Amino acid sequence: MAATDRITMTMRELDRFKVIQCVVDGQLKRRRQPTAFGSR
Repeated sequence: MAATDRITMTMRELDRFKVIQCVVDGQLKRRRQPTAFGSR
């Protein structure tokens, strides 16, 4: 039986996690990363 853990994240942390996940999955190009993180 697999154990499940719960973590708490802010919406900003969740957004960053989703961006990183897309990069790892190859769905987001490197040049788009800074704008995805809110940098200018």
